Amino acid sequence: MRLRHRHRLDKKAAALSLYGCLFNFLMLSPTPASASDALEADAMQTITSGSVMMGLVVIVAAIAILHIRSRRIWAQREARLAAKARQLRTQLDRADVLLRAEPQIIIAFGGSSSDPLIEGDLSLIGESVTSHHILAFGTWLAPADAQAFDEAVMKLRDRGEGFRMVVTSIAGRLLEADGRAVGAYAVLRLRDVMGDRLELT
Repeated sequence: MRLRHRHRLDKKAAALSLYGCLFNFLMLSPTPASASDALEADAMQTITSGSVMMGLVVIVAAIAILHIRSRRIWAQREARLAAKARQLRTQLDRADVLLRAEPQIIIAFGGSSSDPLIEGDLSLIGESVTSHHILAFGTWLAPADAQAFDEAVMKLRDRGEGFRMVVTSIAGRLLEADGRAVGAYAVLRLRDVMGDRLELT
């Protein structure tokens, strides 16, 4: 009797142990819900990675477009500047031709304190004359003309009053002095008129 009772207890213990193993197996194995969560997490990670890649592609494309546009703008600006430089060079060449067409001196005063621009044949007023000497009118003009000429130049520079007169240099050369305001400059032109007088006679 004792043996049978013990044998029954052993069977019950074995059955309980088997049930416990099955329970643990079922609890530790992935459930359909947890598998679905894993798939959803993988899908979200894939979407996030794709979004980041698309964002990088858009940024790179925008930078490339801006670079191409900037290069085009700079190329157009460079072409305009080159055309303007050619135009100014042409105008400068024409002005140089006109300046050298006859013996003359051009003096352009740009302001009360700035040094004037002086171009032309300085030998009209004397030998070995420099640009600094030409502004000292009394050193190369006859005394009868020096004061009137100096006053006319001062009015031209201060008030923009134009003038035209014929003056005589110390060397006896007749010069036509033509002063006028041109833009922001007061321009004085000295031209030899000895040849004109000889042609008239």
